[in-house]
Amino acid sequence: MDAPSAFLANRVAWRVFARLVIAGLIPLAVLAALIFTEVRQTLEQRALKDLRDASHSVGQVVIDKLISTSALLDNLARSGDAEQLRALGLEAARYEAVGRLTTFGADIELPQAPGDLDPAKPSLELVTDSAGAHVVLAKALTDGTVVARLDQQYLLDAAALARGDFETCVLARSARGAPVFCTDLALVAIADERLDDAGSTGTFTASLRGEPWLVGYWQLFIPSRFKGEPWLIVTAMPRSAALEPVSAFGHVAPQALLLSLALITLLSFSQIRRTLEPLSRLVSATRRIAARDFDTRVAVTGNDELASVARAMNEMTAQLGRQFGTLTTLASIDRLILSSESIEGVVEAALARARENTVAREVAALLLDTDDETHGNLFRCGVLDGLQLARVEISPAHRSTLAASTQGQVFDRESASQQGFAAWCAPLDGEQLFVASILRGRALGGLLLATLPSPAAASADLDSLRELAGRLAVAVTANERERTLIQRAHFDQLTGMPNRQLCHDRLQQALAQARREQHRVAVLFIDLDGFKNINDSLGHIAGDELLKDTALRLNSAVRDVDTVARFGGDEYVVILPQLQSMLEVEAVIERIMAVLERPFTINGRESFITGSIGATVFPEDGLTPDELLRKADTAMYGAKAAGRSRCVFFAKEMDARVQDRLALSSDLRRAIERDELYLVYQPVVSLDGHRVASAEALLRWRHPTRGVVSPALFIPIMEDSGLINTVGAWVLRTALRSLAQWRRAGLLLPRIAVNVAARQLLERGFVDTVTEALRHAELEPHDLELELTESTLVRDFASANARLSELAALGVRIAIDDFGTGYSSLGYLNELTFDSLKIDRAFIANLPVAKSLAIVRAILAVARALGKEVVAEGVESERQLAQLSKLGCNRAQGYVFSIPHEGPEFAKWLGDYVTATQTTHDSEVA
Repeated sequence: MDAPSAFLANRVAWRVFARLVIAGLIPLAVLAALIFTEVRQTLEQRALKDLRDASHSVGQVVIDKLISTSALLDNLARSGDAEQLRALGLEAARYEAVGRLTTFGADIELPQAPGDLDPAKPSLELVTDSAGAHVVLAKALTDGTVVARLDQQYLLDAAALARGDFETCVLARSARGAPVFCTDLALVAIADERLDDAGSTGTFTASLRGEPWLVGYWQLFIPSRFKGEPWLIVTAMPRSAALEPVSAFGHVAPQALLLSLALITLLSFSQIRRTLEPLSRLVSATRRIAARDFDTRVAVTGNDELASVARAMNEMTAQLGRQFGTLTTLASIDRLILSSESIEGVVEAALARARENTVAREVAALLLDTDDETHGNLFRCGVLDGLQLARVEISPAHRSTLAASTQGQVFDRESASQQGFAAWCAPLDGEQLFVASILRGRALGGLLLATLPSPAAASADLDSLRELAGRLAVAVTANERERTLIQRAHFDQLTGMPNRQLCHDRLQQALAQARREQHRVAVLFIDLDGFKNINDSLGHIAGDELLKDTALRLNSAVRDVDTVARFGGDEYVVILPQLQSMLEVEAVIERIMAVLERPFTINGRESFITGSIGATVFPEDGLTPDELLRKADTAMYGAKAAGRSRCVFFAKEMDARVQDRLALSSDLRRAIERDELYLVYQPVVSLDGHRVASAEALLRWRHPTRGVVSPALFIPIMEDSGLINTVGAWVLRTALRSLAQWRRAGLLLPRIAVNVAARQLLERGFVDTVTEALRHAELEPHDLELELTESTLVRDFASANARLSELAALGVRIAIDDFGTGYSSLGYLNELTFDSLKIDRAFIANLPVAKSLAIVRAILAVARALGKEVVAEGVESERQLAQLSKLGCNRAQGYVFSIPHEGPEFAKWLGDYVTATQTTHDSEVA
């Protein structure tokens, strides 16, 4: 840094220099700019004020001149002597009453007829002729008129006394382009623009001859003393003339900035040079240290911060030299931790390297047993005998002492014996024992012991041993985490049984062995019957206890070679390998059914569950784990459908039904896209007057190859797949839109009914969906009735009833569909929010059979007691209709009135039915 070239080549120097220049020049430049701007604004405002004041002064002088001229006319009228006016360069004349010129005066044309003049106020007008504009002042007398003509120079001389160095222009409103007088005719155009909208006084800027001018004006109110229009006094000057004082500042400011730049450059170079020279030496030393030259020292004199940094660097270099050897050793141990699969290999290598890099005579590591807190594994590395492994007992006193040794403690021979540590190391012959804890996460995982020379071990050796204990803690923690991950990945956390992944792996192994040894393998898929009721009624904690107890019972019912796995929820899988006969499978199934049928004691009370089992056999039912599990699951659903609490072996017909259901599910998704879904409508008729009370919207599917698919087949698929929410919203919108169209066509249908599934009702935004559909169709809530089955409500009664209460509060009607088949209790019915019951068609079809008649009569009685309406579904004959009417049923629905029709056909039927009903009513009245 001895030459300017070195300064210029240094990027730090350039950055420092640039910052100094920026810090020095920018504030000066900003200050100069602010001063320059402020002075310009002040001078401009001052000039505008002076112009406004000057216009006022000129106006005062002009008005005074006019007043004095008016007084001279009075003297002329009395004395007839015009010499005084001529001496002022004015022309004057006197006219008699008849308008004839007297013996003195010039020929001045009167601007007004003598009769129009006001004797109390002289007349003042601007007259323009070939010689230019002249001011004519006329005054009425009792026997005539005196008049004077004032040329521009007369007034201009008067105004010169007050206008200063400004240009002045006086104008009248009626004489545009012809000023009273003007020192610069270019001002006339500017002044004319302000004649119409000018106030009494003010300022503005304008452009004149390509240069900005400052302008002030004042309105001379002539009517106050004379009969005439006001005049506008305008004074102006170039802006450059007003701002002339700041031009000198504009020349001086750049010179001052250049001088400041030169001074900053000189000071910057001096300061940067003093700073960068020791910094350069520090950088050079840092590079040598980075190259592992730990003997490097920086020689910097002085007591400033850079000297302090140099001394700190020298100390750091010495410390790095001491620690580098230790870090190299620890790095090798870290590589072992990452690469070794067993904790024993890491401990052996760590102890060996500790013996090589410290003065310890012996190093040992005690690792606590994670499954037995009273014992641990002791690894010892001595001078001659190498690594030894022993299992030792650990007392509670040992544990409390170990927990306090997180940073390591040094014990003498007597203290080590008292603590019980001496038995874990070589005899202490005048040596000390260093003990440090090995942590497993936050828990105690073991300890490190080392025998060190007395009376005191070097601090570097203690630090190395502490680092070694930390590395062993990492190894122990990593080993424990890996063991935990393996446990979590392959075993169920609740029951401790193999999970789905381990079940799949063991089934894969069982199949491989069966192929080699020509054995069979059976797979049992078990689903608990009634588990959901226990979970809902007693709580999830009780349900978890039931699952644990079930796992224990299943394990007790199988053979030693079998595997019981929890597949998920309340589903279990049993793998039966090495089968010699199917009788072994049947025996295991019988034991499983028996242990599940025994009562379970949960929360001090007995509970009963059973199991539905689906069974598959390798190789008859499948060759892969996935195929066997899938078919066993299918067979399990067959067991549930057959009445539960039984075992069903897989049959090909089951797979065909499942595949058909999957194909329908796939086609159903495409049906939404292809508009294959449509609605039909069936009327609900009031039995007291045979009026149409409502219409129920029913969903249909016209499949391109299967034809019309039964709703009983595709609606459960929609509910299971989640399509019911999307399709249900479409049904709701379409039905309401149809009702609105029929009403606009003059068909008065009171309301439309739409079926709602449980999944729809419990959806978070269902109430909003209903409200939006009503709003879009421009209908009221009472125009809609929602129908829900009993089974829908019983699934989650509290949530369903809360949602129904929200809908009822809006005004939407609620109907319970298929009543009598959902097994709901009267207690539920009493608490439920609804408006009407729909008796299931199964009871109507058997009317008037006594049993069905009794059921219908009971339902009607319950409805009357609750104050609810009743609709009978599936009415197909006049006989049934008459029986229902006799029992007092409110409404009916069925083929006796109409089959379900699509929208246009239903509208036609509705119109014909209303017309026929009205005709019948009119004839009965007649």
